[in-house]
Amino acid sequence: MARDARLVQTAVLDNADSEEPVECPTQPQELLLFRSDHLERTFWCGTWLGGCGGELTTRLCEDKVCHFAHKADPEGLDSPCRRKSSRTAGTGSADHLYIKAALTELMASQNTPGTTLIPQDPSGRIRLGAQVTAEPGGCLPLHFILDETALPALDQSTAGMVFGENVEPPPRILHEHGFVHRVRCVSDGAHRRTQIGTQGPDGSTDWRDLTADHVRLTEHGLSTEASAEIHRLRTHTVPIGSRPPRPPATQDVPARPAPPVTEPPPEPDRGELARALRAALAENAGVTQLQRHFDRMEHVVHSGATLEETELLRQAHAELMRLRRGVGASAASAPPAPAPRKREAAKLSPLLSRPLARPRAVRPAKPSTLPVPGKEAGLSPHVLNAAAVAVRGALKKTAREQRTTSWTKLKEQLGSALPSMTADDRTKVLILVDQASASANQPLLSVLMAAGSPALARSYRQVALGLGLTLPDDDEALADIIEADTEHAHRYWKDR
Repeated sequence: MARDARLVQTAVLDNADSEEPVECPTQPQELLLFRSDHLERTFWCGTWLGGCGGELTTRLCEDKVCHFAHKADPEGLDSPCRRKSSRTAGTGSADHLYIKAALTELMASQNTPGTTLIPQDPSGRIRLGAQVTAEPGGCLPLHFILDETALPALDQSTAGMVFGENVEPPPRILHEHGFVHRVRCVSDGAHRRTQIGTQGPDGSTDWRDLTADHVRLTEHGLSTEASAEIHRLRTHTVPIGSRPPRPPATQDVPARPAPPVTEPPPEPDRGELARALRAALAENAGVTQLQRHFDRMEHVVHSGATLEETELLRQAHAELMRLRRGVGASAASAPPAPAPRKREAAKLSPLLSRPLARPRAVRPAKPSTLPVPGKEAGLSPHVLNAAAVAVRGALKKTAREQRTTSWTKLKEQLGSALPSMTADDRTKVLILVDQASASANQPLLSVLMAAGSPALARSYRQVALGLGLTLPDDDEALADIIEADTEHAHRYWKDR
């Protein structure tokens, strides 16, 4: 049958609507044991896996990994299965079912009533299995975000959210709470074990099994040993120079003179720094002065900021971006700056974290020229959104590897996940790709395509316009900015 062209590694037991997942062992000897353990069970391409509902059988292979395969039905019509990629058919494609089961078991072990749910999006924008929710009685509702299609809107509360191991959470979570909860599943025989990770400000993650021994349900959400310690450090203060009392010296052993104590310099007053930054914004301070106040404020809140401090930093960063780009400057008040030279590219880049004191005058964005994803003839919004998710993931991998790429290379890499499209559709996809980057003040990932394919440099200008940003008309100046923005993207994603 044509629908067995890929390797299906996950199934559900007993019927198509079952929520009990199972994973096919990849080695022949392990599969033989697996078969003996499941003699009375049947395997199905479950609907909760996004499958076709057909019955499966195990396939023992020597030249490739063992896997599930659809049973042939001579009396029925061959309907190709929808599980066509490693995300929907490979190892990990049933993780949402394992997570739901682990949450249900955790609630039962703590005698907490409530419900767990795998939401379904009728529009198809959020794929089935991209999120799991739980509503434990007396506790904060939990939302598990397993891929980027289910990321929250910018104005949506992130309380109780837990993110997949490879999902980038909104930056404000780390500032507000000092940690980010993550979730993953690890193989454990024919099943997978669910784990919760607590990622701290230094980027390290402490992983523990999602069981009552390691994770508690509280009114504030999930609590782990690591998150409780981070919360304690953020709320507990010790006066500078305080020490426990020294025990009295015995008569037999003379007490040694205490070494001189060098007290650390006092921490800067966060309130004073916030007032100084707020005053600089109110007085329309120049780039250099505003950047100095911004840097000082950002330094003292690196391990966690209040909501008020986070909003202040966001406003300051937005103003620095505006000054750096020269947005709003008229032709009369700000004459066009000369095209930047190669050695000045890093200073003039509109996305680097240190702006130039002399802003460039650039052309304001023209709303009539901006492509609106999904509004014109071409691919449907659903197809464009799905392609954008795939392209964003590939471009982040490219940035981490310190490379550039092209549309042709992406097509070879992503295969059917990137359908054929017009130049206008490509621009729409790249705008969707970089909406998250622009909102989080990250470098635009689409610059990696502009740098790897000069023909896409013009598209990079259109992407920036579509995001409300501006780039110079001069091709030489644009090339310098692309070069500098590429270096910035490489630095930003290198260790993320």
